Amino acid sequence: LEFRRVLFRSHFDIPVMGAPMDSVMSPATAIALGRLGGLPVLDLEGLWTRYDDPEPFLDEIAQLDPLRATARMQQI
Repeated sequence: LEFRRVLFRSHFDIPVMGAPMDSVMSPATAIALGRLGGLPVLDLEGLWTRYDDPEPFLDEIAQLDPLRATARMQQI
């Protein structure tokens, strides 16, 4: 409830809310979106918040075929 009060009282320069998905919102992207006036959102259960450096995992997943990529993401 408190989050809703803060959110609805806030003003954003651009009407954009970032998607909380690792494939879309990295910490760098979140910072950039916030600086531009949008509302960045990170996935607190995602790779960016679980690992100090998730990029090797993301690179590995990007190289896999779609069927293997899903299974690997579930392992990670």
